[in-house]
Amino acid sequence: MKLRLITTVLFSAFLLTACGLLPNSAKISSTELNNAITNGATTMKILDVRQSEDFDGGHIQGSISLPYDNEHFDQMYQRLDWPTNTVIVVVDSYEFRALDASKKLQSSGFTEVKTLEGGFEGWKTQNYQIVK
Repeated sequence: MKLRLITTVLFSAFLLTACGLLPNSAKISSTELNNAITNGATTMKILDVRQSEDFDGGHIQGSISLPYDNEHFDQMYQRLDWPTNTVIVVVDSYEFRALDASKKLQSSGFTEVKTLEGGFEGWKTQNYQIVK
């Protein structure tokens, strides 16, 4: 069952990319993000849109929790006091909510929005650092 879900998620992401709905330039790999964190990319923001209990169970170092539940997210993301050219990496479990959140951020003027390829689950499979 879990394998079927993962296969479906990966296939859906492939289709979105192939159809041009998710351009490769709007993604960042776990390796690229880990390198940026390791090299001290202090101006980059990591926005974790998973539910609070998932975030509390483990997240990427330096990430900010802003759960994507339309009403709350819509109110909060508009209050972000960041320059519009800030690099924002949006993280979800597998990418689905991250795509919607990224679109909202872009429509509000942010120009450097990326989604974490494979989401938090992809990050975990690479055995990169997780903080609680």
